[in-house]
Amino acid sequence: GAFYIYPNVTEACRNLDLRDSKEFQQYLLHKANVAVLARSCFGRRNEGEKEEYIRLSYATSRENIIEGVKRIKKAVESKS
Repeated sequence: GAFYIYPNVTEACRNLDLRDSKEFQQYLLHKANVAVLARSCFGRRNEGEKEEYIRLSYATSRENIIEGVKRIKKAVESKS
């Protein structure tokens, strides 16, 4: 089995001038070498839902999780 978290990335998308979590997914893949799934990959939006989410698996080692989070943080903080 796998374990997932669904962080809200609305503010990160806004700060990076990205339209949605799909663009954020691509951004992280290319900028941070981290694979996540966009909101659109796990079902339709609920009525009235405007926030952007991604899905992250944490079924890996603690070291991999720490490294992935560091990469995401660096990518989100560097707007170039």
